[in-house]
Amino acid sequence: MIPFRKSCRGQAIAWLLLLAWGAAAQSGSPKKITICWDASASMEGNEPVYAFRYLEPVLASCADCEVELVTIGTSAVKNSYVVQDGDWTELKKDLEAITYDGIAPYALFNEHLQPGATYIYTDGVQLHPNDRLLLEKGNTILSRSTGEAQQFLERTALVYRGNYIQLKPLARAIRPGAGNPETRETGTGFGQGVIALEEVEVNETRREAAEKVRTGTGTRDSRRVGVAVSSLDDEDVSEIQTDISQSLQGGRLTGVNVGPGQDATQFTSRTNLTMLGNNYGLVVVDGTPLAQSNSSGGVAGSQRANFIDPANIADITVLKGLAATNMYGEAGRNGVLLITTKNAVYGTADNRQNADALRLRNNVYDARETTGPTGSAISRSLSGIPVAPAYRRYLELRKSRDADPGFYLDASAAFRDRDPVLSSRIVSNLAERMSDRPAAVSAALYGLLASGSHEAAIVVAESLASVPSPAGSALVSRALLAKDKQEKAALVRQLIKAHRQVQGTGEAAREYRTFLQREIQNLFRANPEFAGMIPGAYDYENCPTYRARLVIEWNLPGAEFNLQSVNPQQRFYDWEHSQLAAPERLREEHQTGYTVKTFDFYGADSAGEWLFNVELLSDPPSPDNLPLVFGCRIYENFGMASQTVSYQTVHLGRVGEKQQLLRLFVK
Repeated sequence: MIPFRKSCRGQAIAWLLLLAWGAAAQSGSPKKITICWDASASMEGNEPVYAFRYLEPVLASCADCEVELVTIGTSAVKNSYVVQDGDWTELKKDLEAITYDGIAPYALFNEHLQPGATYIYTDGVQLHPNDRLLLEKGNTILSRSTGEAQQFLERTALVYRGNYIQLKPLARAIRPGAGNPETRETGTGFGQGVIALEEVEVNETRREAAEKVRTGTGTRDSRRVGVAVSSLDDEDVSEIQTDISQSLQGGRLTGVNVGPGQDATQFTSRTNLTMLGNNYGLVVVDGTPLAQSNSSGGVAGSQRANFIDPANIADITVLKGLAATNMYGEAGRNGVLLITTKNAVYGTADNRQNADALRLRNNVYDARETTGPTGSAISRSLSGIPVAPAYRRYLELRKSRDADPGFYLDASAAFRDRDPVLSSRIVSNLAERMSDRPAAVSAALYGLLASGSHEAAIVVAESLASVPSPAGSALVSRALLAKDKQEKAALVRQLIKAHRQVQGTGEAAREYRTFLQREIQNLFRANPEFAGMIPGAYDYENCPTYRARLVIEWNLPGAEFNLQSVNPQQRFYDWEHSQLAAPERLREEHQTGYTVKTFDFYGADSAGEWLFNVELLSDPPSPDNLPLVFGCRIYENFGMASQTVSYQTVHLGRVGEKQQLLRLFVK
């Protein structure tokens, strides 16, 4: 028995020596601590002294610690410190100097959370219900929040096996964000014996309207036409084009060929039938045939159709074969282009525009006519001084202008070219302070994209799903920016659903439907593996290619403005978006929220510098003084492997205010 006792005693001593060696080894290597600090505007007034009181004993016990401070705003900023013998003076000084501004998405926190000694100081304000903290085991949340925000943080700590430390509660409740409104429980008001249905499901069977096409004998049901009829409507005929022949180039109409520099009257719709005779087709405008060009250079020679204003075209239809000869005889044997102008479609006996309206006006661009005041008083006061003092001035002005959304847009614009990070922080305030207003959240999204804060833009785009607004535009931004293939594929599925649910047959609905279709086609082109993953992919094959594509969106449906495009030949075209010029479109926008305008650049004549200007025609339709904000998505080499995407934004707040939207150089 004695040898056994000696053996046990020897083993115990060995274990003690091993533990002592391990402790010594551990004390020799620095301990790693991570602190994630919420620097959003909603944290202002939280008095970090209470967080310091908790961190004091944690850091004081460190003989040799490595501390990583991650300051979270619209982006994450990391700084490293070495705390020796409990001295964290430098770290504390930097924490006291933090400026609270903008948003702090929890998606950015999640990228920096480490298992174990990680401390998160935050107020629990979410941008939307899915903006969640994904704690690692052993993480600790420090907060002074109360109410819904406190409950959210407590649940988070419980679910992820972390810790929640309630610091001294704030005297005021945290202003709620989109994900945590202050709510009160109320009764339903029903008396006894009343049965409340939990869910009612309504199924709808919708009958699609028959597609109409124009023929030589009028407008007919496409299913009753026995020949192939191909057409372009006013959406396909872009206002930025100088000549209708540009709309026919690049195979836009099946079988119609118009070469660079050729007039529309010189189109061919079949192989040359004769070497000596005429191979050109016939152009008919509102039922009146134009003089026919002659490919043989005979008596007729070369005629011109370039007097027609592309902005006044409602429809272009090509007739071939019997459909052409039955109506126009020998003159139509090479095919007929039926051009229907908006005068013929929308004019009436009592309200018909002058017939000369189809002709191009004297639209030579004069840059002096578009020059307006450069920015607001706020942006000018912040632009004339260096960045650091300008930002301090902004923070001082914010105290009295906090409730003015235009203030944040003006201030953000003043920093956009000089310091995009500060610009994004400033404009992101709209997403949190006006989280229940889709127009304000959209304005914040445009600003974040233009400033390059794409991670924050993704979170803000997600928040638009929690408020009443068309989902397609925000989904496009998320799909373009998503890095994970599975996530991108899921977003494409949602886009397809949104595309198929677009309602209405008006101009706004048609343009919005086409916009979504082009974006989905482009996503399938860039991700060919999706074809085998997503049902219905065959509907979005054959993505068109353009030298450039411009997508313009605005945040206020029904706003009245004029969008002017100036082509490389210095000819301008106005797209007036007003109650006077387009009452049906504005009414449709109010009902659906579809606010998008697209421009496609193709053909040799589109090469060069384009200019886009906007002018506010009436007060913005917003009860809270929110300006009209435009967001531009610019594609170069759309639909090609070399495609690039960039973003710009401008805003208008005063009637008569003019701004340059962008300059675009088409290669």
